[in-house]
Amino acid sequence: MSVPYKLPVLDEESSLKLFFKKALPNSNTNETIPDDLYDIGKKIAKKCGGLPIALRVLGGLLSTKPVVSWRTEMEKMDWGSEGQECSAIIGTSYDDLPFALKSCFMYFAAFPEDYYIDAIPLLQMWVAEGFIPQQENKTLEDTAEMFLEDLVQRSMIQVSKRDHCCGFIQYCRIHDLLHDLAIRKAREENFLVVFPKVDGARRLAIHDTEPSGELMASAVSNLRSLWCHGRAPNISLFTRLKVLNISEYDYYEPNKFGRLSLLRYVEGHLGVHEEDKDYFGKFIGGMRFLQTLHLEDEIDCHDLPDFVWNIKTLRHVLLPIWSLGPPPSIDLTNLQTLRGVRPRESWVAQGSPKLPNVKHLEMGVTAQDEVQWDAIVTLLNTMKHLVVLDLFGPDIPLKIIDMRHFLFRCCLTDLALEDTNRGDEDEEQRAQPRNQIVLDVGMLPKYLIRLSLKNIKFSEDPFPVMEMLENLRYLHLDGSKLLVRLRCSARGFGKLEELDLFSLTGLEEWEIEEGAMPMLKKLFVTDCPCLRVPLGLQYLTVLQNLNWVRNETSRTEEHEICSICKHIPNLNIWVM
Repeated sequence: MSVPYKLPVLDEESSLKLFFKKALPNSNTNETIPDDLYDIGKKIAKKCGGLPIALRVLGGLLSTKPVVSWRTEMEKMDWGSEGQECSAIIGTSYDDLPFALKSCFMYFAAFPEDYYIDAIPLLQMWVAEGFIPQQENKTLEDTAEMFLEDLVQRSMIQVSKRDHCCGFIQYCRIHDLLHDLAIRKAREENFLVVFPKVDGARRLAIHDTEPSGELMASAVSNLRSLWCHGRAPNISLFTRLKVLNISEYDYYEPNKFGRLSLLRYVEGHLGVHEEDKDYFGKFIGGMRFLQTLHLEDEIDCHDLPDFVWNIKTLRHVLLPIWSLGPPPSIDLTNLQTLRGVRPRESWVAQGSPKLPNVKHLEMGVTAQDEVQWDAIVTLLNTMKHLVVLDLFGPDIPLKIIDMRHFLFRCCLTDLALEDTNRGDEDEEQRAQPRNQIVLDVGMLPKYLIRLSLKNIKFSEDPFPVMEMLENLRYLHLDGSKLLVRLRCSARGFGKLEELDLFSLTGLEEWEIEEGAMPMLKKLFVTDCPCLRVPLGLQYLTVLQNLNWVRNETSRTEEHEICSICKHIPNLNIWVM
């Protein structure tokens, strides 16, 4: 048996540096710390024993207090007995949380240890549970995001991944010691328990096991929320459920659904057999207070019945395949997310659905149908608050790409367009493809941060227009086979951080002027077989990662890339 390795603790200097980084997050690292604060920091470092988790949590706690009160706050703390200071610090940080934040923190007990938690569904569950108060001029989801950031600032929660363009939290996790605290507090408050304890549970988490019906029967009367990170029980038992989250795929018979009319949040792998589709639709449609419907990719479920769209409380609908969107003229004022749907032809004749507050729209046209594109245009003309737009389908027309007349042009920050009509044209169409696009100034919303364009038939270089987007940080250009030349001018793409050039099979020349793309950190070039190595790569002085994937590379060409790009720390040349 090997001897366990004992992790070293931080010395005094490192402890002070970590503490002040958390306690004074907005200060300049070169600023001199006042003597009185420095003395407090030294006492903290000693009390925390050099443990990083204790220093971060205590620093996060004091970051929420005026610095003039730090000494008083320190004197009020019960440090516990020798060797238990860390637990005492963590407990104090929990006690300092506002009431609503305590509920949000205890919610982390529902997830397994070391679990990477998707932040967006987490916030939606907080809303469904009623933890989030309504604040003026803010959506509940916006306030929930502020709550999560507050827990991060206090070091109660760790950020696993942030969106590198917009900065919002994508995934988070919780330290083992804090996870234990969340489980303990949740049990003490009768807030949530982890299986196999079920008696009297209001919220129940099942991790990697399949509970027996006999055990679960004792939880029927009180259960309001159920998370299954393994096989789920018969959910028809729990008629008072508000939150249902099932992560493991399984097929469900009709008698396993029941009439769960109080559900507000449904997420998971809820497979149904073909003959049970109507029953499943009634199961969803019977949820009078449903806010979030998130059906995972494995589900084999087609169009939702129209009466599902009559649920006025719907806020987020995420479907795994291209189901029919809402029926014509229906009013869904609360809806913010609509993903995985296709338009109805009837929208053009009878009026598109009223979706005034949708911020995230993902929609697809499944066949070459001009009427469906017209229906999408009709819908987009009614939307004012759209932030994320993801559209795909064959032969995307200019009236979609030219967005200067849409009301959301000052809100949209994330745009993805994919033309699915590729490789099916006959010889004549390949010589003169339909829907050739010449990008013009003003077509793209000027506040875009992320732009992804796949198989768009640009007949001229689009970079002179794209590089004028002052906030653009991520650009993905894929499959535009007509492009022969690209040019990045000096001072163009001023904030771009990542550029992907994929499958530009006709691209021969890429000119990069000195001063272009001054913030570019990542560059991916894949399947551009005719592209000559641009000499201007030497001007990209902050570039950290270059991945160049080619079908074949000569030694001379590889040497040329290495010579031009010798200043790039992570340079990878791949031959497919």
